[in-house]
Amino acid sequence: MGVMCVQLFFFFFFFQAKDGIRALVRSRGLGDVYKRQEYAVAEILVPSKYIGHAPETINIGERFHLRLIAVKNPPKDGVLTSLFKRDYKVNMSFDPLAPLCEKDILVVAGRILDIKRFIES
Repeated sequence: MGVMCVQLFFFFFFFQAKDGIRALVRSRGLGDVYKRQEYAVAEILVPSKYIGHAPETINIGERFHLRLIAVKNPPKDGVLTSLFKRDYKVNMSFDPLAPLCEKDILVVAGRILDIKRFIES
């Protein structure tokens, strides 16, 4: 009776496109090509026209066909700490009625074309 060990490796890449979308794309090492993917999970700085608006009033789901997964909030300690994105707090149980701040990052999932449409709105 032999023991078989299988290891799976997943690599995560962040692509920063010209349009400001930073998408997390999981690669299985099989030659995944970013441009051929129709869907993505993206981190987007709150567009200026939505600063001060609550996620519920923006209605991202119905207007843009996107799912808002989380809101990443910057640290409140000082200016220097908010420059490092790793210090942001990922809030998956965000208040849909709380206004969005200038440095908040929205984590959304959906079609890449819909993500671009949201950014350009």
